[in-house]
Order: sequence, then C-alpha cells, then structure tokens
Amino acid sequence: SLPAPDIIVDQTLTHAIVNILNNAVDHASREVEVIGRWDKQKLEVEICDDGEGLDRELIDKLGESIISSKLPEKGMGLGLFLAKSTLNRFGGTIQLHNRDTGGTRVLIELPLGSLTI
Repeated sequence: SLPAPDIIVDQTLTHAIVNILNNAVDHASREVEVIGRWDKQKLEVEICDDGEGLDRELIDKLGESIISSKLPEKGMGLGLFLAKSTLNRFGGTIQLHNRDTGGTRVLIELPLGSLTI
C-alpha cells in the first residue's frame, strides 16, 4: 500500500468536494460512506448514500446545467454544476450512478499531478 500523497488543495476544490458531501447527506436515509483510494497517478473519492437514488432522466443532466432534484428552498443544482467545473479545471472527473442497493454513488477522480506538492 502506498503512503498517502501530500497534496495541495485549492480552496475551490475543497468547496467542490464539501458540496458533493452535503448533497449526499441531504439525500441519505441514514448514512453516507466515503472511500478514498490512490495510486501514483490518481486520487479517487467515492461517496455513497443510502437514499432513494436519482431520477434516471436527471443523472446525465446533473452537473451539466443548473437543475435540481431538491425542493426549491434547498437549491437549484448550482453547487453540483460548480463542483463539476472545478473538478474539470484540475483535470478531474465526476460520475453519478444509482446503486443497485439503493442510493447514489458519486465517483470523483483527480490526477495527482495537478495536486501533489
């Protein structure tokens, strides 16, 4: 197992990941699981909630434009849109999937080259 990499985190990247975590908490029934993995090339952060999952029609659109599966008072999807833009700026990606067991799985991948000291 490789030791954890020393990374420099831009504040906007921190905000992007916290926003995704907050979305998971908002949609979870009881728990959110966060798993971090890395190798010499990339960092992966997997965030899973045990909620109802996403509307299949929304999955491909989330993060592409400002839309929301939340109630109007909970936001308009701007956070996920900005998070995806920030991850892209660092050469990263974000994928959203419904889990077979229920809930949503978000996979963030970031190249370590853009983050390491």
